[in-house]
Amino acid sequence: MKFVKIYGLQRTGTNYLTAILKKNFSDVGILVNELGWKHDSVSLNNVDWNGSDWCSPHSNETEQQAERNVYLNTFNLEDLKNSYDTDQIHYLFCIKNPYSWYDSVAVKKNSHAYKNLNMQQIIEFWNRVNNDYYNFCQKNSNCLIIKYEDYYKIGYKHVMQNIQNKFNLISEKSDEHIAQKTKFLNLLYVALPSNHHDISLYPEKFKYDYYIEKKFLNSKTIEIQKYIDQRLMSKLNYNKMENL
Repeated sequence: MKFVKIYGLQRTGTNYLTAILKKNFSDVGILVNELGWKHDSVSLNNVDWNGSDWCSPHSNETEQQAERNVYLNTFNLEDLKNSYDTDQIHYLFCIKNPYSWYDSVAVKKNSHAYKNLNMQQIIEFWNRVNNDYYNFCQKNSNCLIIKYEDYYKIGYKHVMQNIQNKFNLISEKSDEHIAQKTKFLNLLYVALPSNHHDISLYPEKFKYDYYIEKKFLNSKTIEIQKYIDQRLMSKLNYNKMENL
């Protein structure tokens, strides 16, 4: 079994990626919070095999213990340790354009992790964590960055194909392994009616540029840009918003 560890901040598509990996590939162990909470920086130097950080820090003690029990028993720990010790684990890092990401975690007030932080603190957290992901990928060949926008910019089929090619995964369906219809809730909630969630129904015109320009060309963008790490944006091939 090949192990694939997923990292990514909230609202970057980590749950969606987990779901479609499970649907499309066989003999793959998807590590969600195993090795460390998925919504944080990479914590691989000192993995706690007792699972102390294999859970959300925002849950209460009872919930955290329940989460640890789940992730400590999902896979054979000896197999997982062996893959870790021999550098056989693959890593996927989910990222999202900071303009739309800020809106999804802050403006909608649906994340416990950010509700007590101001804009500067939230964007600087995006900078720190995603810079960590980028640097990790520069030093390791067994990882891949998955952009949230690519699901509708190049299509989820191509995203899955890129992952399969990178990690040499075995397709669940040899003839149509990436053509399964999968729901991606709230992907384009601005452009599409709320009852249209099937990604296979999205018209070609609803692309990354439409999504970003229509929603984020406003005064809030100016403030966000004060805190964004522009060098990191360039490394991740994200564009600075212009013509405000």
